[in-house]
Amino acid sequence: MTSNSIQLLPNEVVEYLTLAQVSNLCAITEEEANELIEYGAIHFDRVVAEEGLLSITRLEPLRTACKIRRDYDLDLFTVVISVGHLETIADLQRQIQKYEALIKLE
Repeated sequence: MTSNSIQLLPNEVVEYLTLAQVSNLCAITEEEANELIEYGAIHFDRVVAEEGLLSITRLEPLRTACKIRRDYDLDLFTVVISVGHLETIADLQRQIQKYEALIKLE
């Protein structure tokens, strides 16, 4: 499976995945992926040639939420709630890593 690499800034390359790739990696159908788009759990970071692309950094919270759904036989809307919380946790973890790196530089 290939992803689309786009260089945004010097020394910054971001990987993007198509909706089909995301649904495959999250073990959900494309219909479920489209529902998650409608609910706002999946939102595209870029659109290229009318195809939405999701940043690979957003993939892990979505995969985790879909796994929780499968493990506990939950409805799709639970994924929406879980993704929001998991994305917040991931953002906070990135901030902590950034601050820890700044402290080490001092």
